[in-house]
Amino acid sequence: MVIVLLLLTYRSPILWLLPIMSAGVSLIAAEAVIYELVVHEGLVVNGQTAGILVVLVLGASTDYALLLIARYREELRRHEDRHEAMDVAMRRAGPAIFASGLNRDRRDALPAGRGLGRHLRAGPGRRDRRRGRTCWT
Repeated sequence: MVIVLLLLTYRSPILWLLPIMSAGVSLIAAEAVIYELVVHEGLVVNGQTAGILVVLVLGASTDYALLLIARYREELRRHEDRHEAMDVAMRRAGPAIFASGLNRDRRDALPAGRGLGRHLRAGPGRRDRRRGRTCWT
């Protein structure tokens, strides 16, 4: 469905590949980091967590790619040099993407989710080696 929407949005047989490829690279990098945490830090990951990871990474990276490509197209109308247009687009879209990532980290650090009880088990957990149980974060 995402590919169909990208094809309709860009009306290009090639441009839709950029967000999909960047999303794929992001997903591979996120899975590699989680694998290392599982192996070395005792992080516990279940099937639901892995599915949520795919949805979140593909959704966020596709969204950010759409923002960057839209800014790039705007700047191509203002600048004849495509490299200059991309430079300006990165300077305009970069802070919004960075702030969005910071906002996510800040939101996760807040204690608002403490009353969620069993619903917190849908996310990744870490193994408490002293008590021999999983602590959900």
